Amino acid sequence: MNDDQEQLRRYATSGSEDAFAALVQRFLPLVYAAALRRMRGDTHRAEDVAQLVFTALARNARALAHHPDLTGWLFTTTRFLAAKALRGERRRLSREHAASLDEPTMSEDRPRESAAFPHAVLDDVMMELRQLDRQVLLLRFHRGLRLAEIGAQLGATENAIQKRLDRALDQLKEKLARRGITSTATAVALAFEHQTVVALPAGLAAAATSAGLTGGAGVGGLLAFTSLMTISKLQLGIAAAVVVAGSGGLVWEARANAQLRADLAHQTAVARTATDELQARLTSLSQRAAAAEADAASLQKALQSAKAATPPANAPTRTLVDAREEARASRERAEQLRRDGKFQESLDEYLKCYREIAGTRVGITDQPLIMSSLKTLGDEYPAALAALRDLRDTAMLKRQADPSSRELIIEIALINERLGEGRASLALYDSLPPGDPGRQSIGNIAHASFVEARRYADALAGKSFANMVGELERHTRLAERSSGKSSENGREFVVQRTAGHIEVLAGVGKNAEALLLADKLLDFDRSETTQAAIQRHLTRATQAGKP
Repeated sequence: MNDDQEQLRRYATSGSEDAFAALVQRFLPLVYAAALRRMRGDTHRAEDVAQLVFTALARNARALAHHPDLTGWLFTTTRFLAAKALRGERRRLSREHAASLDEPTMSEDRPRESAAFPHAVLDDVMMELRQLDRQVLLLRFHRGLRLAEIGAQLGATENAIQKRLDRALDQLKEKLARRGITSTATAVALAFEHQTVVALPAGLAAAATSAGLTGGAGVGGLLAFTSLMTISKLQLGIAAAVVVAGSGGLVWEARANAQLRADLAHQTAVARTATDELQARLTSLSQRAAAAEADAASLQKALQSAKAATPPANAPTRTLVDAREEARASRERAEQLRRDGKFQESLDEYLKCYREIAGTRVGITDQPLIMSSLKTLGDEYPAALAALRDLRDTAMLKRQADPSSRELIIEIALINERLGEGRASLALYDSLPPGDPGRQSIGNIAHASFVEARRYADALAGKSFANMVGELERHTRLAERSSGKSSENGREFVVQRTAGHIEVLAGVGKNAEALLLADKLLDFDRSETTQAAIQRHLTRATQAGKP
């Protein structure tokens, strides 16, 4: 248990105000900077969001005391509450405009654009990363921890943390490029350094501490989830407004406390020193970025020279692109044979392609596609299903010689899912020792089977909360871009899959995360069918331990 978890545990078990104040001092720069970016530079609304975040932290302290990534939870909660505040502001402005068309649409309280706003794109792309990569970035750039401190917190060496940090920056660079933003990994790191240099408003630490202590007093957790869906958006908005209004009067009482004033003065001095250090680091990073750009130019010239020396196209070397194109052409031939009713020829072509790409980089992506095609062919030609079972049996025999092969474990689990034999995947999972990497792979592939069996802890081990949020956002975008029957099927898939994720979170007691995911799903589809699906899965979660 790290120091953050220990402070939260002290507050959750004994109500220690000092422990909670220490958490506010530690995480307020991260929360306020993230809120300021999401609120487009509006400092007043960013302060309100920051107070709501620490109120949520206090209310869910007991459930979060053993959370492995408290930094990531605060970052995600800040984004969620800021987005909710913006939606409320837009609805308020729409009502005012409808009530008086001759009055201006925006008031003097309109969110102000600032230089922090473009950096919100980085926050959006961050949510597409894996949880551990996002956690390292947050600890390094948003919390300002050194590599050795991050390694001590995550139980890894400083060298391993540096490699993961570099890899995460490269992934961000690629994801930004897909959005039309081209930059080097060094420039991305520089952008992170810039966006975290934010001066905290005077008195915000005291207000956030008071709001959290007041909003979390006497609260042992969330309301029973079976009544969750009866709480309307208006009720939640009123509750948030009451928390903010109630904390305003307590600020004056906190300022009267001499010890707290001393703490605030100390924080100001520390922040000034940190700002000077960050400025020096920014100057150094700017110089490094210039040097990196020069190196990139040199590398580009070297690549052009190497390209000129590349062997001709008819050389015997077979590129990855060629292999992928051949596999695609083979699958298309098999599909055409199936449409022509030549089922055995289609099956032979599928199996030939499957064996040719086995053990190659192409096989990682294309073998699962062939498995699905064999399942489809099996609906018309049962011999295809028998062939699919033979492939699984062959993989199981190979695994006897190499029990630790993660590739074979993944292959077996994927075929089980295509055959609808999820129980076989659960048995394979149970046969692996705790901590085996293959367990996580099976947990992700057979996630629905774990949910059906109400093995919620195992389901969560295979798919984290951050993965669930990222999956919902990706599938939502796909469903919204489709039309007709595809759109209807896409929406049904999103609702049923996410409702299962909510059941997992509720089943392991992660009520705060379940509430966030349920609210995101209702923002996408608020139909009675969706609400009924969420309620049905919540009921299953509450009955998990009953006979």
